[in-house]
Amino acid sequence: MLPELKAQFMLFLGDFIYVDVPERFGKSTEEYRMQYRQIYASPDWATVGQNLSWIHVLDDHEISNDWSSNTTGVYKAAVEPWHLYHAQVNPPAVKRDGSDATVQLKPTWFEFVQGPASFFMLDTRSYRSSNDQPFNDSAKTMLGKEQLDDFLAWLARPEPPGVKWKFVASSVPFTKNWPVNVKDTWGGFLVERKEILESMWAAGSQGTTVVILSGDRHEFAATKFPPPPDSKWPEASSAYEFSTSPLNQFASPYPTYKQQDDEDVMLRYIPAGTSKFGAFTIQNIAGKSTLDYRLFIDGQETWSTRIFEAPAPEKPTILSTKLSSSKRPDPSWPEAPQRTKPRKPSSTQRSRPRPDDTLGAEEEGFGKGRVKDVLLATNKVDGEPSVSTAEVLRRERNLRTWQSEASSNVQCRAGGADQGHRG
Repeated sequence: MLPELKAQFMLFLGDFIYVDVPERFGKSTEEYRMQYRQIYASPDWATVGQNLSWIHVLDDHEISNDWSSNTTGVYKAAVEPWHLYHAQVNPPAVKRDGSDATVQLKPTWFEFVQGPASFFMLDTRSYRSSNDQPFNDSAKTMLGKEQLDDFLAWLARPEPPGVKWKFVASSVPFTKNWPVNVKDTWGGFLVERKEILESMWAAGSQGTTVVILSGDRHEFAATKFPPPPDSKWPEASSAYEFSTSPLNQFASPYPTYKQQDDEDVMLRYIPAGTSKFGAFTIQNIAGKSTLDYRLFIDGQETWSTRIFEAPAPEKPTILSTKLSSSKRPDPSWPEAPQRTKPRKPSSTQRSRPRPDDTLGAEEEGFGKGRVKDVLLATNKVDGEPSVSTAEVLRRERNLRTWQSEASSNVQCRAGGADQGHRG
């Protein structure tokens, strides 16, 4: 099925090996390597692994179930084979500081851009606090400070022209609608989760929709994260999550997903199936960028949905309104300087405008009377217009030259031995 979809790449969201199922296989580096070699030597691997680029993130079963920390236990034995087989062929993580740039030799989180989409691949295991800390502990972190700072900066960063989507790869679900063992998901890291959600809504309000891809739970659920009704973010800035797993493992023995409140809104939940993956295609339809998500379970397309790009924020507009001197629609507007007959400069003094000089409305075609600074993005200083009307008109001419940006198409997959998404 995967080769037939002709995807550009596969996002594999962790649990490539199960070193601890049905019981721990070993604790040495060599024993972890054997698990990777066993999968790559399988005759079934050639069918899905050839002619398709695989991009990986780390999850717990590459180390041990529900693992956290990067300094103790078997982590050091497990992470070396992970880097050897997967991380070193991922896109490199580039860290920039001013004009200098260094490339991490063993990146565990990274980002890249493909067509009309930007991707951030999280490491949710190596830097997290203990799962047993209180859910609302402000010091509790899943990503660690450096990764969190990079992630928030990526969410806030304007994307290149045509990039309308930001994809986040998280090995564990972002929703808290899986109450069973929720402490191992983002539902157990509520303070950090809230900060990230607000950054996602801010990105959506600027015209870039955020889509989270996750797995881990051996079930499928699509979830919407709308901003609070009384917030500064519009409904159109909502983020979405598609959590899909497993690709080739046992299904969850009983349903565990349930909507908990109005914050995480269930769109669709399908627990059954031992082989699941998602496929997403981005394309332009009627001038709008659209994301089509298709769910495949046990070789059959089972469900699909379409998301339209978030609307771009409104550009500054010009209020070309004639204002009568006899009407004062807003008492806070400053009065335009009263213009009298211009004085002729003396022959001994060079004429030059005063620093606070403002052209009269009648001289620039706005009608007689008071002038309000009409560019909405303009600042004011001490209640007076901070730019002249001539400057406003110059900006108005520039506004009329703005060009629309076109987006291109992309197809890719995302998935994993535990979880699957194809895009």
